[in-house]
Parts: sequence; C-alpha cells; structure tokens
Amino acid sequence: MGGSAVSKEMPSQSQSKVMPRYVKLASKCPSDPFPKAPRGITLEQIKKDYDRYREHWRRSKCRYDLLNILGQILATRHFKVTNCVCMGLGSFTNGVYTSMWQLAMIQTILNLLQENCKLDAVYFQDPQFNKMDKAFLTYLNATVLEQPEAEAKVTSRTFLFAPRLEPRALSSILNRSSPALCIGTSSKYILDHGKS
Repeated sequence: MGGSAVSKEMPSQSQSKVMPRYVKLASKCPSDPFPKAPRGITLEQIKKDYDRYREHWRRSKCRYDLLNILGQILATRHFKVTNCVCMGLGSFTNGVYTSMWQLAMIQTILNLLQENCKLDAVYFQDPQFNKMDKAFLTYLNATVLEQPEAEAKVTSRTFLFAPRLEPRALSSILNRSSPALCIGTSSKYILDHGKS
C-alpha cells in the first residue's frame, strides 16, 4: 500500500444434507477464527485481481473527487493520525469485489495522510475474513485482527475506515472514541440515535 505502514473439515455431502447450517457454524474451532478460503482461490489470483481494480480506481473520477475533498480538509485541519483501523471491508474471495474497490480507496487515503503523518500500523477486521484474506492483507503489511480487537485500536489519532459497518456498530464505536478522521456508514443514524 505504500509507506512504511502498508506496502505492497467440511462434512461429507451426505452429512451436510442432514446437518443444519447452525450446527456447521457452531462446530468451527474457536482457536482458529479464520476459515479456509473457497476452493481454487490462490493468493496470486487475489493479488492480480487487486492490481486490476487498483488500476481502474487510479483512473476513476471518484478517486479524483476524493483527493480533492480530502486535500481541502487536510489543508484546513491538522490531523495527528498514527494508525488506521478498517472494519467491515468484506472478503476478497467471495466474488463480490466491493472490498477490492474499498481497499484501493484506503490506499489512496493512506498515501495522502502519509504525506503529513507517520502511520505506525494499519489494522483490518471483518468476520468474513478467511485464511486467504488474512494472507493477502499480511502481504500488504497490514495486521488482521480478530473480533472485537479492532475497537480497542480506535483512538483520537485513528483514521477509521468503516463504510460497510452497520450504523449501530459504528455509532457504538464513536460513542467510546472520537477518531481523527472517519469514513463510515450513515451519519444520519448516528445523529438520530446519539449516545446510547
């Protein structure tokens, strides 16, 4: 991603027909929170997909607009950001590529922030992450946390990126800490519901 913080036993078919879904989920080993990735997906494939999405993002009007907006904010306010916490990004292996676009967006924002701030760490947390997601983010020099560890990493010096996090969960985090910069879900929900 750039800079020092970030750079670069299922049951048999016969059993699964009779085993309810909730039993399958409950039987996962709690000592290994990251399940296996879907069969056939490799780390090299994820890297290649990400490179393709990152290039499309780099040429997009949305990126240009984001840089303008953030540039204006950073020119008028001085942020002391020392870490980034990304929550609710989603898996890179589920065939829905929203997470790829959002990761490219995070990279853009982090590169801009690193012009004025020293980022010590970049953390990611999502209940959908599997072993391949963790390997990919580790390859990018990010730290993948288990639930609910990321919440404790949010401080007044955090860039919190949580655009797909449920509004109630984001509101709960913001009630405990005020990050320096936050890109999240509906601010209307947070304003309407205030502190719990």
